Amino acid sequence: MGVLGTIGERFQDGTPEDEALRVAAVALLYVRENGKLDDYREYFRRFFIPATESVLVAQSFSTAEEADAWLAQGQGR
Repeated sequence: MGVLGTIGERFQDGTPEDEALRVAAVALLYVRENGKLDDYREYFRRFFIPATESVLVAQSFSTAEEADAWLAQGQGR
């Protein structure tokens, strides 16, 4: 919040930039006060990290048949 305030000091009251910073600050306060900060952090992470970077390889296989057998065992998640 302090960073937003410091940046906001660069703009005159009532300018579009000032208003955008106020909206952003109040939105963050709303999220925090409603106990949703962890949910927001997760949303933020998913928003900015491409899906391919968040995929973890659980198992690798030489053939499709090996993969199918492994999945049939119910171990795939």
